[in-house]
Formats: sequence, C-alpha cells, structure tokens
Amino acid sequence: MPIFLYWTIYILLILLIASGIVGIIKPSWVNRPGQKPQSRKSITLKTAILLIIFVVFSTIVTPERKSDESVGTVAVASITDDELARFTKYAHDIKGGPFVKSAEITGNEARITYYSDSEFEDYKKANPKSVVTKEQMIGYWTSGDAINKNLMSEPVRLLREFPWLAKVSMTLTLQGKTYSVEMDRKTVSDYFGIDLEELNADRSFELWNKKFVDPFVYTKEERQKFADKFIKVQ
Repeated sequence: MPIFLYWTIYILLILLIASGIVGIIKPSWVNRPGQKPQSRKSITLKTAILLIIFVVFSTIVTPERKSDESVGTVAVASITDDELARFTKYAHDIKGGPFVKSAEITGNEARITYYSDSEFEDYKKANPKSVVTKEQMIGYWTSGDAINKNLMSEPVRLLREFPWLAKVSMTLTLQGKTYSVEMDRKTVSDYFGIDLEELNADRSFELWNKKFVDPFVYTKEERQKFADKFIKVQ
C-alpha cells in the first residue's frame, strides 16, 4: 500500500478508537445534538470492531518502502552485449589503456585494474605485439604526476561516456605501492561542478575540455588537491 494512504488510514483508525473510548467513559461527549443518542453498549461494540480492524490492518498491511540498497544509486539498466563490448574496447583506449589488465562490470559499477610493473611478463603475454619495455612502462607512470592525472581524469571520462555507470573504481600497483580511486556520479558532480549528461551530449567535446580537462586535469594544483582527497596509496 502507498505509504501516504497507509498512514492516513492508520491515524484515522486511532482517532476513531480514541473517540470510542471517550464515548464509553461518557457517552454524552460523542452524541451529537439532533441525532439519536448512542448507548454505552453500542459505542463499546463499535469501538471493539474498530480495535479488531486496527489490529488486522496493522498486522497484514505494510507501507511501501524504498530499500536501503537503492538510496543514492542509479537504477541498474538492462545492458546489452553490444554496450558491454563497447565499454571493454573503450576502457582499453583511455589514458594508460594499453596497460589495462581488466575492465569488469558488476551491476552498474566498473572496476579497472592496470598491470603492475611486477606483472610485466603477464602484460607481454597478453600483448605479444607490444614493443614496450618494462622500463618504459614504469617511466610512463612515473613521469611527472601521471598517476594522479590518470586516476583523476579517466574515471570521470568513463562516467561521462556510459550514463548507465554509477561508479568507477581504478587500481594501479607500481613499485610496491598500490594507488586506487573510486568515483561515483554524485561525487563528480559535487566536486568538479560539472553535469556529466551535458558533457556527454556535446560530442565535439569542447565542453569536456572547457569545464573539466583544462581547469582540473591540466592544472597541477588541482590534480594534487584531488589526489590528497580521493586517491588512496597503500
């Protein structure tokens, strides 16, 4: 039963029962002028019936409630195989894409894991045509603050590109340290002050660059602020 209707009936029954109890104590208080007076016995019978109705109603009927799991999340849409394939391909085309080990989808959440330098041999087996050396892999991530830049921009890029995603997590292990970040749509909107739907609709990506890339990704101070707040290092 809709929650508003449930509580309306619930309160109405309580008021009627309370009125009946008052009438049992003093019938004159509930008898209206010009109407046939009700006897104490009649009022008692009606009140008893109302009590039975109240007990049955409270036991059988329950109000509709949103489950706690649904609060603050995006409804999981039906994701087609084509869209999943597009996501997998796109995830390998983002910054650092050649080093993506896995791009997994669970419900409406994505988890991107990069190859660590200790997994370089696994990377070579998975990418036999790659001419990248282990030193070049390490150099890619250690050049400037490439890790901060990557973990700042790419989760947002994926959330922009795939409206059905509610959250993106990324993990990179390098030289014994694990860097991870987790971004959801609300956090992105609140922190960066951007509208992901608006940015996705502009396929020229001018708004993407103007409102996000230039002021945040290409600004070292902003990258550091983001890293201090969101990137975990273990």
